[in-house]
This record gives sequence, C-alpha cells and structure tokens, in this order.
Amino acid sequence: MASRTVCRTCAAQRTASRAQQIGAIATLSATWAVHYGARQRRGYAQATSSAPHDSAGQTLPKGQGMHEQRKAAAEARLRSVLQILGFTAAALGIGTLFWVKEQQNQPSRNPGGLYPDRFTPLLVTLNQLCTSSLQSEVGDSHHRHLELALGPESTPLLPEQTRDDGLEIFSIYIKQPDIQIERAYTPLYAPRDATSSGKIDLLVKKYENGEMGKYIHSRLIGQPLEARGWLKTWDAGWHPYEIDHIYFLVAGTGITPAYQLINSVLSNRPSSSTRFTLFYSAPQPASFLLLPELEQLREANPDRLRVELWAEDASSLKAHRLGVWPTIARELRGMVVREGRIALPDLRKRLCRTEPGSVVLVCGPDGFVSAIAGPLSRDGQSQGPLQGYLADLGSSPYQVHKL
Repeated sequence: MASRTVCRTCAAQRTASRAQQIGAIATLSATWAVHYGARQRRGYAQATSSAPHDSAGQTLPKGQGMHEQRKAAAEARLRSVLQILGFTAAALGIGTLFWVKEQQNQPSRNPGGLYPDRFTPLLVTLNQLCTSSLQSEVGDSHHRHLELALGPESTPLLPEQTRDDGLEIFSIYIKQPDIQIERAYTPLYAPRDATSSGKIDLLVKKYENGEMGKYIHSRLIGQPLEARGWLKTWDAGWHPYEIDHIYFLVAGTGITPAYQLINSVLSNRPSSSTRFTLFYSAPQPASFLLLPELEQLREANPDRLRVELWAEDASSLKAHRLGVWPTIARELRGMVVREGRIALPDLRKRLCRTEPGSVVLVCGPDGFVSAIAGPLSRDGQSQGPLQGYLADLGSSPYQVHKL
C-alpha cells in the first residue's frame, strides 16, 4: 500500500513538473511571437509610408506597386494573426504557471499517511484551547488540543514491533519546516486506536521561548503539519522482569504518555491484570488536563487505577473557590487533591519501591524530572544517572525510566 502511495506522489510531481515546463515554453514562445510580429509590423509601416520602390531604390510602375502593397497587406494580416495567437499562448502559459503554483500551495484534502522514515503532511482538523477536559471551550492559552487526519496508507506496525499486553508508549515527531527542527510529541491514543479513528490527538503546550509550540498553536484547520512515526518511547521489555504495577510521576503535558498507556491497557485489554498509580502535579487546579477522561477510567477500573493530584499554587486554589475550583472539584469526584508539589515524604508514604514487578515512569518539565529522578543525559537519548527523590528512596535504575 505504501509503495502505491509513493508512486502516486511521484506521478503527481512529474505531472506538475511537465505542466511547469509546458507553461514556461508556451510563455517564451508567445513572447517571441509578439516581439517578432511587432517588429514586422513596424517594417511594414515603414515600407508602405511612401511610393513602392524596388531594391535599387527606383520607383515601381503603378500596377506592380499595387501588387507589392497587396502582398505586404496580406503579410501584415498574417502577422496580426500571429500576434493574437502569441497573446493567447502567453495567457495560457502564464495561467498554467499560476495554476501549478496554486496547486502546490494547496494541501491535499485526502488524509495523509504516517511513516517512520520520512515526514509527510497531516491536515489539522481541530485546534482548540483546553483545560481539564478535551471538550472544554475555555482555556488558558498555553495548552491546545489538536487533531490530525490520519490516512489508512500509513506504514503498519509489524507484530514484532508491538506487545500483546499493550505495555508500550509511542510518539511521533513534528517538524517546523522554516527552521528545520523536529520535536517528539506523545499522542493521547496508541497507534491501533489512532488508526481505527483516523486521527491523531495531541496536547501541545506553548512555551514563551519555544518555537515548536508557537508554530503548532498557529496552525489553522486545513493546514498541514509535517509528521513522522510511530516511534517507541518505552517498552516493558526494557526491564528485566515482568511488570504488574506501573507508577507514573508526571507534571504538565507529561500526562500524555501516562494517559496513552493507561487508556490503551484499561480500555482495550480487559484481561490484563496490570495496575496503575498516577501522581499528577500542576501549577494550579485550572492547569490539570484530562481529568474527566481519567476519572472515567478510574470509575470503570477502581481496583486497577489510582489517581492523586498535587496543585502547587494554594493561593490560586483559594482565590478560585467560587469560580474555577468548584467546577474542577465536581470533575474530580473522588480523586484526591493535595496542595504543594510532589515531595520526598509523599513518595516515601505512597511508593512501594520494594514491590515485586513495579516500575516508575517519570515525565514532565526538566526541573520536575531532575527533582524526582535526576536529569536526562545531555544527548537527550540515554537515561543518565538515577538521582533525586527516587535515588534517596533506594530505587534501582532498572525500576525507573525517564520519558
């Protein structure tokens, strides 16, 4: 299927290239015809402005002179026809060039495919502000929910690239073509769910000095984003034991990989026995994302999912007690909310580091990850040394993974 897509793309590119060549040739030919016709007309006007002469400059007899004039008039009419044809060809050539340019600027209305080895344009079908719910129409302008149309002609994940138990996390890369940089983003739903729905859901935060966030936030519905994927971010097979309990320590948009994995396992694999505990930190109550979706999963799986929340700004929580806070409190419906940041005493009370088969996944801003588990390496690829709160608790490096 992918090869046929490539062939169709190449054919379209060849057609556009031929159209450009034809348009350029037609324009050059028309310009030459107009110029030639104008020069011949000036010559005819000079030739008929006085009595006809022969090549030696002698005045021709009247009959012969009339014959030469009629011949010159016929040639003039022919040149006029050539001029008209030249103008027509010029118009067609210029029109062809403009049409080709316009077609190149217009993205395809067919959903694009996703491939791991190259970027392809995926059309934006939704771009809206979001707070604690994807369905909310009120937002803080920092986070946006985007949907990208995903065509069926993507490169499928091979059986050996996926796990039957669903204990894996996938990301895609988005490119900013103007400055040629790419960043990894974790969709809300796993590849199988995204393929079934025909769309990729993203939650993207815009940082003050972040070029990618600004670029993605600015994309309008119908405009493309260049993406490639799917690329695996985490796999349970990377740990040397069978996993039965996963702890997530997340902040900000670090909730997206947690939600992808939890939703994929709890919604699609009812026979799985894996349990999840989510510790989620945000600056203020209004900054929590996906609360209704998480609560729905928690209510459907009370024995397998526990969620606890930390709101850093207690003054903001009190100031909005009659505004934002009551709304969020109703959405929580049993999820515990604590004031302040996730700290070492909180983890010492709640994190069973000696529990067999447990693993801790950490995701969030650099400062959050460093405090919890130490910074990632400078190359951004390797894990770096285990430090922070988890090291103080005596966790082993093979128990912890920084996303």
